Amino acid sequence: MNSVQFGNRNYRIREVEIEDAGIRIIASTALNKRLVTEKGSYTSEEARYIDEQIYFFVTPGKLKLSNQALSNYVTKICS
Repeated sequence: MNSVQFGNRNYRIREVEIEDAGIRIIASTALNKRLVTEKGSYTSEEARYIDEQIYFFVTPGKLKLSNQALSNYVTKICS
């Protein structure tokens, strides 16, 4: 499992193949909370850059799913 560093902390990310979208980066909602303020603006330009690389955010527990299960979950939510 890979990670991205933001604010002196590493956050887990996964690269999975999503149906009709190709290989995409999935990250934790914990990271999303650090990237975006409650008002919906980015906390920094670095946060914007990181967010633009991420296809979808899931709860930390969902990142533990198998590639196929995670792909199915994201496909279902995004369709």
